[in-house]
Amino acid sequence: MRKLLFLLLPFLGSGPAMAQERKTLEIHGDFLIDAQTYQEDTAIGATDIPEQMAMNAYGNFNFTYGNFYGGLRFEAFMPPILGYDPRWEGFGIPYRYFGYNNDGLDITVGSFYEQYGSGMVNRSYWEWYLGYDTFYEGVRVRYKPVKGLMFKAMVGKQRFYWDFGEGLVRGIDAEIDMAEFFPGLRESGTGLNFGASFVSKFQEDQNPFLVYPENVGNGALRGTFSKNGFLLNAEYAYKVNDPSAINGNNYRPGQGLLVNAGYSKRGLGFNAGFKRWDNMDYRSERSATGFDLLINYNPAMAKQHTYRLATMYAYATNPNGEMAWQADLYYNFKRGSALGGKYGTLVTINWSQTYDIVRDSIQPPDFDTRKFYTSPFMQFGTPKWFEDFNIEINKKISRKTRIFLNYLYQERNNEVQPVTFNGTTETVYTNIGIVEVEYKFASKKVLRTEFQYLQTEQDFGDWCAILSEYTLAPHWYFSGLWEYNLGNPDTNNRDHYFSVYTGYRRGPTNIRLGYGRQRQGILCVGGVCRPVPASNGLILSIQSSF
Repeated sequence: MRKLLFLLLPFLGSGPAMAQERKTLEIHGDFLIDAQTYQEDTAIGATDIPEQMAMNAYGNFNFTYGNFYGGLRFEAFMPPILGYDPRWEGFGIPYRYFGYNNDGLDITVGSFYEQYGSGMVNRSYWEWYLGYDTFYEGVRVRYKPVKGLMFKAMVGKQRFYWDFGEGLVRGIDAEIDMAEFFPGLRESGTGLNFGASFVSKFQEDQNPFLVYPENVGNGALRGTFSKNGFLLNAEYAYKVNDPSAINGNNYRPGQGLLVNAGYSKRGLGFNAGFKRWDNMDYRSERSATGFDLLINYNPAMAKQHTYRLATMYAYATNPNGEMAWQADLYYNFKRGSALGGKYGTLVTINWSQTYDIVRDSIQPPDFDTRKFYTSPFMQFGTPKWFEDFNIEINKKISRKTRIFLNYLYQERNNEVQPVTFNGTTETVYTNIGIVEVEYKFASKKVLRTEFQYLQTEQDFGDWCAILSEYTLAPHWYFSGLWEYNLGNPDTNNRDHYFSVYTGYRRGPTNIRLGYGRQRQGILCVGGVCRPVPASNGLILSIQSSF
């Protein structure tokens, strides 16, 4: 017992070692509960479930004590809300970690997330509403020997629902901020950063027919330059042959390039991006598909919309290959000008296109190397997967009223990743108009209303939607949504979708209760999408932090 007390003294904040430096234990965290009931609604294709209600919940608990830190996350899917992979069903503590940070050295053991550069070779992250989680279980080290220089290293296995994948992932990364070593750069307002990453995955080859590479490396170089409102960053990645279920056991090496350039000054901004992605799907198990066991991240080169109808035919990135570009321009017309008016006017224009890469097939296929195609690096291919052109006008027209006007033109090719309701693989062309009006009755009373219309001659035809939200700060808010498929060629299936919600906020706590019909569709976050089934029922959400 005396030995146990002696070992605990430093953590209890007492004893001679604490006489010179008192340490404080801090505990923080947050939790979320989402629950939904289900009832059959044959008109919209909604089904019930035997449990009648599904629930997703988590609780994060994190502590710091001097140079030590740690935490855990409890999760429960009982059963998972429809749309989440059924393999999530269960409960437990999958995420737990402990770490030490001192004098530039940071060591974490247990569960952790990691990202190198833009994520082209390594990005593990958690996105609760997509049912996506790829944390590593292992050891991570970060070391900053001097200001402006950072080294990272890690080894671990990825989360695979309530287990871990077979593959072992190891990675190293280094980044240097040149302005910290050359004061002249910092004094001139110039930013210059360079980084390099290398990741290797290992999985045993147990295939009796093919010789799989057991170690697959993926390396990247990156750099960022900034000066006087101008910014340029680029990253190039190269992956050695990595046959898998996703690429049809293709032994061709992968390549990725991501370039972004931008300029901004008061009232004006411009940004352009380019991306090439060829056979860069990288997973810790070669048989994995869908969201499972992704090591790297394939960013979408398109605007991430938030309006309901603007996301109806959202684009999900193609893991086997795509070339894309995107450009943004915004200009703020000054107050008092002809277009600015009394309060000024902000205009934003965005245009993006995504194409397939060129694949020159080898005839007959080269079975000695199993490189099934060659591809010119800087040549756009066909077909076009996606196009999005949109204009947004943000204008305050009086002291109490602000309006947002949006027009979007989208093309969505459904040949590879269909998102249509009727299952067609044809390209869907849409014109979308959105008007949002925000009116302040008083400083704490705000009414926001959206009017949306989507026109298309494909799939199920035209849609309209109205969303209205009334906020009575600081505690209450109320909202209602109505969607109507008025252009459905089958007049018997011109369905209405409605939902109403009320919510209460108090400090860090937010409680929301609602009821309604949810249409079948696609939910996307950052270019990663999952299908959402039609449903009818009550929805309860409770969220808080401490």
